[in-house]
Amino acid sequence: MTTIEEPRLRPHSLAHVHWRTVRRYLAAEAVVLIGLAAAGLLAITLRGPLSFDGDAGLDVTPELCVLMLAVGASAALAATRLSVARRFCGAVAVAALTLVIISGVAATNFTAGPLGFTDGATLLYAALFVAHFAMGVWLIPDRLEGPEWTPVPQDESGQRGRSVGVHAH
Repeated sequence: MTTIEEPRLRPHSLAHVHWRTVRRYLAAEAVVLIGLAAAGLLAITLRGPLSFDGDAGLDVTPELCVLMLAVGASAALAATRLSVARRFCGAVAVAALTLVIISGVAATNFTAGPLGFTDGATLLYAALFVAHFAMGVWLIPDRLEGPEWTPVPQDESGQRGRSVGVHAH
């Protein structure tokens, strides 16, 4: 008589594994954005608004620095909780995509505006959109593809010594 055992499986969420990775990115983003915003505000205070590379570069304005400071502080807050990180990534992705469209139109009309709507800014906002969209998707693996199924060890399943499954004769 042959016994075929069916493996006992349990769902295993990948969200917390992914969360550890995104948490590091959000913390790094917070440090970088707050640092750049502080440096930009200091440079503006000492020298006035700055422009790098003319129309193709990025105009450093007080409004852009305050926006970077706010996003950096929000990223630091988002690095504390998974639910906040999901909302933050979604909100930044939507806002960055909106800024890509606005910046693209403004750059073609050669009007930089307070957030430095140049070609360089369009690329910056596009990179922010892609990064935050990717992080947002990475944070919801169970909703996209369901949990990963892992075998239950024999000790936990309580099936030691007993056969589970179909008996072949």
